[in-house]
Amino acid sequence: MAVIEQEAFGSGEVCIPKEQLHIDYYSYVLSEIGDRFIIRADSAPHHERDYHRKLLTNFPHHLHDENKRVCSFSGKFEDFIKLVALYFRP
Repeated sequence: MAVIEQEAFGSGEVCIPKEQLHIDYYSYVLSEIGDRFIIRADSAPHHERDYHRKLLTNFPHHLHDENKRVCSFSGKFEDFIKLVALYFRP
């Protein structure tokens, strides 16, 4: 089940079976204080190639790294969490 918080429509949660959930666009962001992003992943179809000029492996999914370079990305939230976890290791 996917749980979606409905802040715009009042408090509460809605449970939707994963098979019925369709997301047209997403943006995952790890940011610092001051809204400077460290890593941002999204599905906007603005980029077809990474910073090496190679085609993205999972177009339109891509990642902007800490140097704002475009990189290939799977689009999976779990993969984004794995990347973000590297910034919190001592």
